[in-house]
Amino acid sequence: MEAVIDVETFEPRSANGSPFVRWLKLVWNLLFAVVAVLVICAAAIYAGMQFVGYRLYDVTSTSMVPTFGKGDVVSARATPAHEIAVGDIILYKRDGYTQPIVHRVTRIRSDPDVHSVVRDKTGDVIRDSWAYSPRTFWAQGDANTVEDALPINESQVIGTERFVVPPPLNLIVTKFDRSLLIWFAGGAILLFVTLEMLDMVKIVLRRRSSASATPPADEAQVG
Repeated sequence: MEAVIDVETFEPRSANGSPFVRWLKLVWNLLFAVVAVLVICAAAIYAGMQFVGYRLYDVTSTSMVPTFGKGDVVSARATPAHEIAVGDIILYKRDGYTQPIVHRVTRIRSDPDVHSVVRDKTGDVIRDSWAYSPRTFWAQGDANTVEDALPINESQVIGTERFVVPPPLNLIVTKFDRSLLIWFAGGAILLFVTLEMLDMVKIVLRRRSSASATPPADEAQVG
């Protein structure tokens, strides 16, 4: 007589965890990807601006309201002193200040510039040059009622303001926002790694549970 033994088939549970865990993992994966893309793009733009000569500075006062305010980030580029005109916004260094001052030029004083033209015997120009006299500038904040107390030598001028930097690029140079971004990114990475480790632990435990619950295979006996 042949004995027939029914063997129950055990199927392990899905290794992906509960629907809530899968959903939470998906959300954080997407969030981590978005943050990473934003940081990489901002860093690439920042590096490109640095390469072409732009420098970024955070505004620390309200003296230029409403053009820009405290906490904004402005870009500046080195500009020859003779190209700076009344109405331009300049960044300049001042003794006793740790950050550059960003104000609008109200007056400029200089001696006359010298324009030299050298021609050959036929009248063709062989050299055309300018000798620019040193400039002295006066500046004032748009929100201020009086000019800055001291004049500005051209050697103090860092450059002219070109534009206000939009987020998220301004996070790179604003200390508070930069630290906030680091904490946010670090927290996202930590949570991502934690979820991955928990998922791996659950997979190992389920495999062990499935292995211990599966009965040994019985051989068919013929009597």
